[in-house]
Amino acid sequence: MKKVILLNKKQTDSLKSQLKVLKIHRRIFQEQKEIFAGFDIQRIIQDFKKKIDRIFAEEKPDQKTLLLLRKAYSGNIKIIPPTLTLKEEMDKLHKKIDGIPGIMKNMLIETTKEKPSYSVKLYISKNGDFYRDPREQSCYKMDLGGRRIKVLKMLTHRPMSTKQILNNLGEDNVTNLYRTIHELNEKAVKDLDLVEKIIEFDGSIGYKINPIYDIIKLKK
Repeated sequence: MKKVILLNKKQTDSLKSQLKVLKIHRRIFQEQKEIFAGFDIQRIIQDFKKKIDRIFAEEKPDQKTLLLLRKAYSGNIKIIPPTLTLKEEMDKLHKKIDGIPGIMKNMLIETTKEKPSYSVKLYISKNGDFYRDPREQSCYKMDLGGRRIKVLKMLTHRPMSTKQILNNLGEDNVTNLYRTIHELNEKAVKDLDLVEKIIEFDGSIGYKINPIYDIIKLKK
């Protein structure tokens, strides 16, 4: 005679969210395997972003599922499922997550984040200081002739594709551009004590300023 396990509402809700996490991750993992057949890193990133955006649009995860996904991808999840089969599946999921390249794991974490409704004012001074008030405490002194400040100023006008940015810089090295944006984000978040990165990548339009930031270019 089979043993019947009755779940309470809390366990049922948890089970639904965990199953949704597994479904979404399986689809993402399959897309990742397929696109890694290529070697163009920029194309891989763009394709991956488009595909995970489509998956999230189709699956429409609720906030509880998004929270579980974010914890899973950031390595901060410890789920004790109500069934042994689900526990085994979650263990397999964690092993797959560990194998995801850092850049894609960060992209997945960003996808599951809720955007805050507030706006943070940031300023670029004429002498290259990138700061938030109070300036004395939160300031990133940028090189006026450097690639980072040029890219930042470009994107304060409008989003731009990789090709458009490189054309404006008079360069053609995609890897150098990616490194520039990564270093700019890392340095700005640290020096300005910010929660989110300054520049985001959107597969449909290219690079853009994170919408929570209002960047003002000063004339003095």
